[in-house]
Formats: sequence, C-alpha cells, structure tokens
Amino acid sequence: MAATFAEPARRTTSTHDRLAPLRPAGHHGAGPRRSGHRTPVPAGTRCTAPGHDPRQIASWETIARRRASATAVLVGALLAAGVWVLVIVGNNYADAVAPDPTGTAVVYVRSGESLSSVAARVAPGYPVEAVVERIRELNDLASSGVVPGQPLLVPRYR
Repeated sequence: MAATFAEPARRTTSTHDRLAPLRPAGHHGAGPRRSGHRTPVPAGTRCTAPGHDPRQIASWETIARRRASATAVLVGALLAAGVWVLVIVGNNYADAVAPDPTGTAVVYVRSGESLSSVAARVAPGYPVEAVVERIRELNDLASSGVVPGQPLLVPRYR
C-alpha cells in the first residue's frame, strides 16, 4: 500500500545515529537524561555548515564591509540627487539670467549670420541661448536656420 499524505512516511534508517547527543559525554548533571529525539536537519543546507552559528555576532571584517557598502550606496544616492538638482537648475538658468525684454524690434539677417550671431548682435551681454530661444518663439521658427535678408522679430533689452 502506498503512503498517503495523511500517513507519516516510515524511515528505514534511524535518525538517532545522525544526531549529536544532547549532553556532552561524561556529563553527570542532576535529573534524568532525555532521549536523543530532535528534529533532523537536512544535509547540505547552508545552516548545517560546520562552525556556522546564526546567533553568533558578525566579525569586524564583515561589519566593516557592510559599513563600506552602505556608505558607497549613500554617497551614490547623494551624487545622483546633486546631479538631478544641477540639471533642474541648469535648464532654467538661461531663463533666470535673461531679463524680460522691454519690447521688440525688427532686424534683417545679414549675409553669413546664424541665429546665434543675430542674438549676440541684438542683445550683447545676455545669454545667447536664452535670446535665441526667445527669437524662435517670437517668429515661430521650427529650426535655427535663417537666410540672408530674412526679417526677424527680436526682443529689445535696455
């Protein structure tokens, strides 16, 4: 008859031979000796490695390695946060530095000029990127390509 889940499996070998005694040899303490009945631990698991005691305190090397790892993760997180802040501030820096224009003017593109050179000509001393972006917004330009003689509406700064 096959064993079912309701019936416990019968072992052909005794587990008593594989277990360590509960008391060291030669122990003569008071009270009766308990039988060697303990729950068997499967062989080959990590917990049955010789000398492994999960209740044992970690060595100083292990603690130092864990602290170094935790420090490295913390420093990495702080650097990532710093880069993120710089990217956010950097994107708005050009807009923050450029003042609001007081008005607009019409200029014509000269031969050999680019949108950057037009921005540098109409707003010297201001961030070129911010002025170029403002010119593109005022003229609904999809790209920064311009042709000589093209009229452009540019911001005027005082």
